[in-house]
Amino acid sequence: MNPLRILRSTAAIALIVAAPSVAGAHGLLRSSSPAADTVLAAPPTEIRLTFTEAPERTFTRVRLMGLNGHVFTRPVEILPGNVAVARISARLEPGEYRVEWQTAGDDGHPVTGSFTFTVAPSPSAATAESVAHVPSPAAHMPEMGKTPEVDPFASLAAVLRWLTLVGAIAAIGTIAFRYTVLARVSLEVDTEIRTGYLPDAARRAASVGAVAATLLLAVGVARLLLQSLAIHGSEEMFRPTMLSAMVTETNWGLGWITQLAGTLVALAGFLLARRGRSSAWPIAATGCAAVAIGLALASHAAVVPRLSGLSVVANVVHTVAAAGWLGNLLLVFAVGLPLAWRLDRADRWTVVRDVVHAFSPAALAFGGLAAATGIFMAWTHVGSIAALIDTDYGNVLLLKVGLLSLTALTGAYNWLRVRPTLGDHAAAHRLRRTAGAELAIATLVLAVTAVLVALPMPLSQ
Repeated sequence: MNPLRILRSTAAIALIVAAPSVAGAHGLLRSSSPAADTVLAAPPTEIRLTFTEAPERTFTRVRLMGLNGHVFTRPVEILPGNVAVARISARLEPGEYRVEWQTAGDDGHPVTGSFTFTVAPSPSAATAESVAHVPSPAAHMPEMGKTPEVDPFASLAAVLRWLTLVGAIAAIGTIAFRYTVLARVSLEVDTEIRTGYLPDAARRAASVGAVAATLLLAVGVARLLLQSLAIHGSEEMFRPTMLSAMVTETNWGLGWITQLAGTLVALAGFLLARRGRSSAWPIAATGCAAVAIGLALASHAAVVPRLSGLSVVANVVHTVAAAGWLGNLLLVFAVGLPLAWRLDRADRWTVVRDVVHAFSPAALAFGGLAAATGIFMAWTHVGSIAALIDTDYGNVLLLKVGLLSLTALTGAYNWLRVRPTLGDHAAAHRLRRTAGAELAIATLVLAVTAVLVALPMPLSQ
């Protein structure tokens, strides 16, 4: 199976599914004061916005536009109850005004919107107008729901998230391969294999890990610039003070810094391990753990309305478990099996079988752990069967579960039907084809996950 074809197909799916839409908005506006499309008898002294998620102060901006241009508002204050307040410093003259708002929660997903209100020229004119335009409580939420605008960066953000997941799964999977597959094979093969095949496999695995860490590093920089572009606009995206505040004063920035630091440590460890230094593997493992923590800090787990701390821990474990299953499979497919096939020995197929036997129990354990943590996170993120069926988030989650089920079924086929026949050239190549299919489905799972993390959770709406 052609890896480039898999890559192109997966990227296309990510672009199609994550096409710019309002459905991807987080921190939806629940209500505002003044309310949208109302006519006021007296000019307001503040703009008060209530969101479905707690807004991050550094990411939140409010602009008030009148007939004469921008009306100055003081810096936004964040109050309890997911409320953002912008004080109006000047008395508003009669006329129509437009409120443009922008915010993001702890997970960093930006969302923008706008609405208008009118200051009446006189109390008598406003009385009749207000009755006609003030929305009833029943109509208030739908009115607010239409305010988020199209995110022009949604497709690019989805691709970057997908590449981040690919890099993280491959890097952490390299650690899993080293400490599960190679560690167990070393106990089952003879001395010649142990001193030849295993060091070579470890060095090649470290090379894969280094490539994955390099990808994470490059994509991390791209994500920072895209986040700044989405929050600050093209004119201020490179301003050092803006970048510094975004990185040091937000939960998203904490996650980004943690991931960046972990990536650098992991890259150093992998490069040392590639030179044959076995003591460098714990360094790489420590860096990969930090990468998983950084991803969790900037995920849905950080903003769930209940058990957020436990949800972050579950997210870290879920990422590590998924990598221990799927990333480990990638290393078996790209390093473990090809090196075994090239052994100039009559028992090369025995080594192939040893590699598969070492991977299978690890895949079963990691897969079960990924499933358990995934179920817990689905409960904290979705909350009900109805939300699973009736929301975009729930539907995409079901798609992810379906693809994971196909991956698991392919793995089960390899375990039950292909693995027992290993021992010759034909069986090894049959394993290569089925493992390639399993990896192809896994890349689709990561693409769907990249879209899923951009959708608002049902419990936050």
